Amino acid sequence: MKKVKKSLALLFAVIFTFSAMSVVASAAVPDVVVTEIGTSSVTVKDLGSDYVFGWKAIGADGNPVYQTSNVIELSGSTVGYEICAKNIQSNETGSAITILAAPAKPNKPTYVSCTATTITMKANSSYQYKAYNTELGFETDWFDENVISGLKKDTVYSVVVRNKTAENQLLGEESEPALIRTAARDKFIGKKEDCRVDISYSGSVEKGQKVKITAVGSFIDAASSDADKTPVEGDIRFVPHEWYAKQTDTGIIFTYGDWHGSGLTVKSATVDTAGVTVKAGDKPVDVSIEVLYIQQEYKNGKWTSIGKYYDSNTFPVNPPATGVQKIMQILTGVINLATKVLLKFFELFYAFLTRKT
Repeated sequence: MKKVKKSLALLFAVIFTFSAMSVVASAAVPDVVVTEIGTSSVTVKDLGSDYVFGWKAIGADGNPVYQTSNVIELSGSTVGYEICAKNIQSNETGSAITILAAPAKPNKPTYVSCTATTITMKANSSYQYKAYNTELGFETDWFDENVISGLKKDTVYSVVVRNKTAENQLLGEESEPALIRTAARDKFIGKKEDCRVDISYSGSVEKGQKVKITAVGSFIDAASSDADKTPVEGDIRFVPHEWYAKQTDTGIIFTYGDWHGSGLTVKSATVDTAGVTVKAGDKPVDVSIEVLYIQQEYKNGKWTSIGKYYDSNTFPVNPPATGVQKIMQILTGVINLATKVLLKFFELFYAFLTRKT
């Protein structure tokens, strides 16, 4: 009886041992850990020589296809794949992970704008964006937003997009490239403080005299710069639009003009002071030249008005001369002319006397 009990105890011990070994062997198969995902392959963590990796399409019949390499090429499914590890000693498999199929290839992206160092494409929250230049051996990282930065000015780039992916999903195929050249310079932000009104005249201005005015706006063509003046997205400029000549003591506008239809930011005009109300013998009056500037932004390939600004400058207008003043002006002119003639005569006479014989 004792021998039977010992035999049964030994049998149970053997069964328990094999059961425990089986449990240990089953538990020893680790989970698959993905380290890199490509467009058609997945790289998983290497588990050593005791393990192989198997995969099959979701919903496919049959057993997984096993391989020793931890780089697994996947194909044939529009849904996804299941990947697992197997211990070749125990023939036990671990839990399978799911790799989703790649998203569809998107259409060529749509260009919106650029600066000297950035390119902006039409926004799509489902896309990632990248730019590259094969000749320069340069490419950016993938951007989740539609503005690609870190570029060189005046350089052609190929811009592609791909669909964003979920966790454990094959990368999508890139779109056809859109060829885009960055701007030759950064955007110019004109300031209203740069605007001015210049007035040109000699001596004093009398009623009826014409005076030249020059309205200087704010943009590259108004500055002493040899920079590229071709507009780029985001440029801000101030363009002279209209001018008014106003007598300051009465507030009356006696003449005006405009530069409608011209995009130049430096413009000139002639102001006729005949309309100024000032009589002979009166004190000089001030005339204010007020210029209306249109603030514009270069947006989507054209200049768009976004605001207004006024600037001004003032000059005095003297009353017309009285009869006595006119006579004195005539006499002064005659005397000045006679003096010049007399000086010229003495100059020639002196030269005659001192000439060499």
